Amino acid sequence: MNRQNTWLLVLIAVSVSIIGIVLAHVAYYEIYFLDEEIIDIKFKVSAPGTIGFDLNDTVLSFGKVPQGQLANRNVIIHSRVPAKVMLTVHPPISTWITPSENPVILESGEQKTISMLLTVPSSALIGNYTGTMAVTYLRLLPWEH
Repeated sequence: MNRQNTWLLVLIAVSVSIIGIVLAHVAYYEIYFLDEEIIDIKFKVSAPGTIGFDLNDTVLSFGKVPQGQLANRNVIIHSRVPAKVMLTVHPPISTWITPSENPVILESGEQKTISMLLTVPSSALIGNYTGTMAVTYLRLLPWEH
């Protein structure tokens, strides 16, 4: 094989790879990916023996939670189409918050109530904490029903 044919094969291989990457990107964002919301999270770590609550419905708020204690909030997730919903809490509070179900599988028009459990370590510093959670809606594939 001469040098010109080798370069032609390399060019073809690179072109096929680029086309594959573009098609995978289009398939993910145009077919599989439906939507994503970013939800703000807030809570205040307090000294033991104190407690408080927050009824704010624009953020996932746990109110005032003492060191070493738990708090729970329910969130309602719904979808108009069959979907797999991924709940991703971002650092630095990601290890403190656990959803009762993840991923959440929803049929068309279904809604589910998911419990979000906040576990405040005993060693947590007293103060205000904030973070975010991504709620990612993906199209439910036929084998995921």
